[in-house]
Amino acid sequence: MLLIVAGIAIPLAGALFAISITGRPDLSDLVPIGNSASSYSMPLFVGAPVQALGYLFESHRARSEGEWLQDFVLLPEAGNLFHPAHRLGDQMITVHLAPDARVRFSSRALVWVWGTFRASAGDPAGLKPLYTLELARVHPAGSEEIRQYFK
Repeated sequence: MLLIVAGIAIPLAGALFAISITGRPDLSDLVPIGNSASSYSMPLFVGAPVQALGYLFESHRARSEGEWLQDFVLLPEAGNLFHPAHRLGDQMITVHLAPDARVRFSSRALVWVWGTFRASAGDPAGLKPLYTLELARVHPAGSEEIRQYFK
């Protein structure tokens, strides 16, 4: 009986450990703290300057760690070892960096992005991002910034 329990518990504990060390906080339901929180539900207009926090992912082709990028996809969740991040059209933002800006690819890195907002029609559950940030700038973020700027 002890062997059966150990045979179940050890792989289960290993899986839970792997999920806990590869998981990252989900940003999709967070609301900004401060003055902007009251206007958070206001619609964004095309051409508006915006700042977004999210996880960096490759856009349309696989990238190598450390490769320089001009564009990428920003997602609100990073997924984990056993569950990849959801790629839903209304949760993805395509980021096109300004001509003089670029970033090294680091899958699932938490980053701040500033740019000009664009939206397109499409399927909210589809695979094509419905939002774009043009002429963007990017800066690495720390997980402590989630608690600092969002509730």
